[in-house]
Amino acid sequence: MKKLLSLLVISAGCVAGYIIVTDDREATSHVVETEGLKEVGELNALCVSVSERLTASTSKTRLDYLIVGDAFLGVDFSAIEKTVENGKTVISLPLPKVSHPRVDLSRSRQYDAKRGLFVTDSNLMRARAGLLSKAQELVARQAGHEKFVEEAKAETKRILETLLPGLEFELRWKQSAPISAQP
Repeated sequence: MKKLLSLLVISAGCVAGYIIVTDDREATSHVVETEGLKEVGELNALCVSVSERLTASTSKTRLDYLIVGDAFLGVDFSAIEKTVENGKTVISLPLPKVSHPRVDLSRSRQYDAKRGLFVTDSNLMRARAGLLSKAQELVARQAGHEKFVEEAKAETKRILETLLPGLEFELRWKQSAPISAQP
């Protein structure tokens, strides 16, 4: 009877030890995986395609274009932070930001032009000169719309759930510091 009781106690101890070691391995594994995500750097979570009307003009010329382009909304995984609050894992990431805005020149089109008398090629060139930079700014502004940022947040959460299977976590977004006005 004593042998059976001691065998039962030893077996229970082994099972408890196995459970503790297994739980530690899983927790350590998630810490390593979370730290490993820092090496990813920026993860492009969403590609946004936009089209918008843009006008280029000088005193004698007005050109209307349909600008088509795309941009990525990415999350900087190098700034990932993992904490535990009240027994719950919390992962914090910076908000998605627009990156790599690009104008697709093959799909962008001039659809209207109003030219004054005696318009020269130099006037047309001046009208077009600032168009590309304005077009890229337009694509970036459109891609940074709140609905696209929300989609990028949701996609980032789905990506994290795939990369960290079995880890129950809450995803929080770090607010970026306000930009102070330059004097």
